[in-house]
Amino acid sequence: MTLGQLDKVSLSSCRRVSKHWQSLTEEILTEMEVKKRVKKQAMIFQGNSTSKVNPVYAKICEVLVPISEGDKHFQHGGTSPRHTQSQGQVLDSLYKGFKTEKIQLEERNVYCGVYNTSVLLEREDGSRVMHYAGGQLVAVGSRDRTIRLLHIGSLKELPLVIQGHSGSVRAVLVCEEKDLVISASYDLSIRCWNLKTGMCMMIFHGHFGTINCLDLVGDRLVSGAKDCRVKVWNLQTGKCVENLKFKHPKPIMCVKMSETLVISSCSGGQIRIWSIQTALLIRQISGHQGAVLCLCFDQWHILSGGSDGVVKAWSTNSSFKKCLRTFQHPKEVLAMSFLFLRIITGCMDGKIRIFNFLNGDCLRVIKTNMKQCPVLSLHMHHNTVVVNTRGSVLMLQFAEVQWDYSARAVRDLTEQFHVSPKNVPRSTERATQGGSSGLKSHPHHSKNLSTTNMQHAQVAQRESTRAAMWSKLQAYSHSRTSINLQSEFITRPRSVLSAGKPVSGYKGFQNRVSHTPSTATSSSGKKSWETLL
Repeated sequence: MTLGQLDKVSLSSCRRVSKHWQSLTEEILTEMEVKKRVKKQAMIFQGNSTSKVNPVYAKICEVLVPISEGDKHFQHGGTSPRHTQSQGQVLDSLYKGFKTEKIQLEERNVYCGVYNTSVLLEREDGSRVMHYAGGQLVAVGSRDRTIRLLHIGSLKELPLVIQGHSGSVRAVLVCEEKDLVISASYDLSIRCWNLKTGMCMMIFHGHFGTINCLDLVGDRLVSGAKDCRVKVWNLQTGKCVENLKFKHPKPIMCVKMSETLVISSCSGGQIRIWSIQTALLIRQISGHQGAVLCLCFDQWHILSGGSDGVVKAWSTNSSFKKCLRTFQHPKEVLAMSFLFLRIITGCMDGKIRIFNFLNGDCLRVIKTNMKQCPVLSLHMHHNTVVVNTRGSVLMLQFAEVQWDYSARAVRDLTEQFHVSPKNVPRSTERATQGGSSGLKSHPHHSKNLSTTNMQHAQVAQRESTRAAMWSKLQAYSHSRTSINLQSEFITRPRSVLSAGKPVSGYKGFQNRVSHTPSTATSSSGKKSWETLL
């Protein structure tokens, strides 16, 4: 074994052997530090390069969904846009022999552009739970029985520490609109805390096993626990809704709720859909070879991710029981969201993946860290993605995007002109491979692209993905943007999802995807947090 194969602790001991060994050890340590910096710089360039997809691509498309007269649990509605492109043929073969209709949905290549990474909290913790609902605060809980608040504007931890649980915190929700933090614990209790004072406002008792998951819609809270029970609570009265008590054969791993439905999954691989109006089981789905760890759904589709490394898509129509599509991962899928026909997943291998729901393509892979720490959970709102990994809590701040509804992807251009991969210019080929991005680890302070350089990066993206003749595309030289680490970009975040018209079924879309009310911080609320900071 050579000195270069030793860890830092062993090298520290080697330094004390002799002066010669001290010189050799210091040389090895310097070399290790240089390698680390080079890797970080390479990952920074990867994270700010365009991927194989057009990062400003968007369109209105028609998607086939199955219908049946007796299925009234999901209501369709909304206005229709003028220009649409049909995507019905994608699912046509699956729905053969089944009555279908076309719905108009908006498709966007969300989170495929450039971004900055900031570290909100750097602490190794495999038991950490986190929630972010789109406001200024991130709630974090863990084995130390406390709930802490991170302020995304200042990238600091607030001095307020919420305490009162007698066991580790297993799930947490933050709702700035109601000034509430809700936590569930190993001590079998659910507690509501005042977000400003940290005082316990209400305690819910009723579970007989560790509470693993929570979800909140309006004044209704749903919880799932190891006692195989799913319970719905009224935040106004503090009581469990008596007729809304559901069971599984195995411990509950995830619960999600809308105004009319509760969807739950268990460690035995089952997914169950319950009606809030009738308190009856509508449907049961069994398709995973292991625990179903995460769920999300909209009016027409249910997505489930499991310990078998697979995300599966299902129709919300109880009469159509086939799996619509599967999305493979190398390891367990721990977190997931569904946005603008894009599935965003967090995996045990430490990577975030973005899939096209319609054709199953993996559009982008984002490396969250160099140690491949598992992505335990992720939450997104507009152009901000907050990621909880075993090693840290990160914030990915994506650049503002002006969505181009007339743009065509590079892949479509290659198909149209029948160009083989070996004829693609090296710069373009490099842009179409991987698109992985990595962690810029800057603990306790922010380092970001300056406004000028972020604008240059956006210009480079638009130029690299603009529809053009293939002769022009061949002549295109993929540019790299220099990085000037400043802080002004983060001070005024703007929505990456601001452009576009409302589409059928997308009214109140954010609430249906996250099932948690998005929050907007008022000026008075902002001042109160500034005083704490």
